[in-house]
Amino acid sequence: MMQFIPLIGRTFLATIFIHAAVNKIFDFANTQTMMTEKGLPFAGVLLVGTIIVEIVGGLSLVVGYKTRLGAWLLILFLIPATFVFHNFWDIPSEKIDFFKNLSIMGGLLMITYFGAGPVSVDEHITMSNTDFTDPDNP
Repeated sequence: MMQFIPLIGRTFLATIFIHAAVNKIFDFANTQTMMTEKGLPFAGVLLVGTIIVEIVGGLSLVVGYKTRLGAWLLILFLIPATFVFHNFWDIPSEKIDFFKNLSIMGGLLMITYFGAGPVSVDEHITMSNTDFTDPDNP
């Protein structure tokens, strides 16, 4: 049963990104307007990129494929997003979301260090590439 703990943890982390991407897709115009109001140039292009990063990174976590890369992708996305959209030093109500994002980055950093865990495509690939032949008995 313990082998499923990393899968559950990765799935919990991924849900916020996949959910956010779906919301952005269905509310594209309002999200683009909000990004423009934050002073971001090429808001439409950035929004499409954001949606792609959130979906690809989120799915990478869920299935456990290229998991470390997916986690780094999400961290690199979260750093500027956190400072641009959750600037609590100017908008005090953004403080909880700022620290929520820091916490998510902490979880993602754990994945970059420990990997996906036993129930993942990454682990399956590693196991199938391992040579189990006995060198003393060809």
